[in-house]
Amino acid sequence: MLLSDYPKNFYRFRSSETDYFEDELTKAINGDHFFSSIENLNDPFDCNPVYCKSTNRELLDAYKELKIKFLISDTTAKEMFPDRGERRQYLRQSCTVNYSNIIKHTHLIDNLPAQLRARARVICLTENWDNALMWAHYASSHNGVAMRFRFDEEAFSICSDDPPLKVVYSKQRMKVSTTDLLSWMNVQRGNEAYRKKADRAFEAFVLHKSSEWEYEREWRVQKRWEGDNGYSHVPCLKLDEVIVGCRVSSSKVERIREICKER
Repeated sequence: MLLSDYPKNFYRFRSSETDYFEDELTKAINGDHFFSSIENLNDPFDCNPVYCKSTNRELLDAYKELKIKFLISDTTAKEMFPDRGERRQYLRQSCTVNYSNIIKHTHLIDNLPAQLRARARVICLTENWDNALMWAHYASSHNGVAMRFRFDEEAFSICSDDPPLKVVYSKQRMKVSTTDLLSWMNVQRGNEAYRKKADRAFEAFVLHKSSEWEYEREWRVQKRWEGDNGYSHVPCLKLDEVIVGCRVSSSKVERIREICKER
């Protein structure tokens, strides 16, 4: 995506009624943003494409083309066998890539969509701050704020990891295959055909949303990690304004002013 395609500002709606709001605002001032699991999105079909299992022949070809030694990732193996010795023995004896093991461990392969959803974290942004529905849905019925972030082109050009990406709206849910998911998880290894598969899987699990939500004009930043939701730094998003909802109490407004003045 070209720099000219990005809006000058992004907005993020947040409730001011949570116990962690002041901490979240303080961290946002310093460039740290709260990422949550895509499993927490309010639309259960959001980032949840139709899964179509690839044939065993397609799987075997994909594993070989992507030069993957074992049927499951090292992360998944660690969850199953914390002990390194047991883990290595299990991988070599039961999960080496071959036709027999693919048939034997179909249940592990078919768990890939759930693994990807469990590890994907996002922050959701929008191009506009003045949409009444957005205030109602995402700012606790106007009891919250819209944080305005300036898109820092210089920071983006220096460190372009995890930039905001525009959500793709469609009337139909996307379909992804097992080989699409393998390509995404091993994108650095594949040829052009597998990179296209990886792009399709990424769009389906991160950026694809029903057209009913198009009014949101949403952008997302995506990261993946194990464990709980939490904060991560996004260099290209610089907080420069906090717009307060009409139902926020005067005492809360004053507290927001105090936090912002610390900057």
